[in-house]
Amino acid sequence: MKKNHGFIFIALGIILLLVGFVFNFTNLFSKKDSQDPSPSPTTTPVPLKKDYVKSHDIEKKTKVSFPILNNLEVNKLYVGEFSKEYYDNDNAIYYRVDIIETKKSVEEYSKYDQDLMLNKSAEFNVTNEDIKCQYLCKKYQVSKNDETIQIVLYVYIKTSDNDLAVISYKGPADNKANDVIDTIIKNISVTNDATYTIGKANNGFIDLGFTTDNNKELTLTLDGGIYEEVADGFNTKKETRVKNINTNQVIVLKTHVKEDNQTINEYVDRYYNLEKPGSNRKDISIEGKEIYEYILTGIKGYAVIIDEETALLIMSESSVNVNDFININ
Repeated sequence: MKKNHGFIFIALGIILLLVGFVFNFTNLFSKKDSQDPSPSPTTTPVPLKKDYVKSHDIEKKTKVSFPILNNLEVNKLYVGEFSKEYYDNDNAIYYRVDIIETKKSVEEYSKYDQDLMLNKSAEFNVTNEDIKCQYLCKKYQVSKNDETIQIVLYVYIKTSDNDLAVISYKGPADNKANDVIDTIIKNISVTNDATYTIGKANNGFIDLGFTTDNNKELTLTLDGGIYEEVADGFNTKKETRVKNINTNQVIVLKTHVKEDNQTINEYVDRYYNLEKPGSNRKDISIEGKEIYEYILTGIKGYAVIIDEETALLIMSESSVNVNDFININ
């Protein structure tokens, strides 16, 4: 009986081996004949971040978008909607985009930059070439002692009859230079959707939504029966203009953020009088709001202190009812 049991187990083992062999054998050929192999894993590329500048022409509403290059710091002095600047001092990289007020064509204006480049000091040799792109693109190579040390790119885009955009990049002549230039050129886009107002109607009021230089969101609420916002070629997210409906008085409103080495009061005093800060300031605080009036030549200036870093500046050719401009959140 024991021998029969042993024989049965041996037979079952042989059968299982044969079945496994046949399965693997047939599966091998089925894989070879497959026309739809499993795809290899893929990764989705990270979208390139962009920023923009806009024309001063409120009819054309031209907006020029451009790529933000990695690992560059933002120059806090140029973070508006008409100029942007980025840099990396350690690697001698400079990247800037400007709206230039000029009636010149891109060809005429580019000649000025080209003359500056080609007339560098005698110790440098500069060669230039036009790059094929949708706009006017020029590339310069700066050499010293037969070694190329810097690559410069200029891109010129006519944005209106009275202005144009200039994108400039200056960086080391390393193996990444051509890739950087290619990235800039291929990721420029020109659209006609720039905005020149920040206000929204709200049950008889106007809510002006400001964004400050440190990305703080502020809302100033005005009486829509007294004021209306005026579209202007110099309006931005931090600056706009309103008009008194009854008197046609135009008032400029700007949010400002102090610099690191001074208080907001010192910053405002210097803004209104660089020579003698604070000498022309009059305290007119209202309802617990810290407010100052500045005696200026030809215009009236006011400052509503919002917090330790931020102020709303108000400017007009004549006196303003400051009570109308203190509802800020």
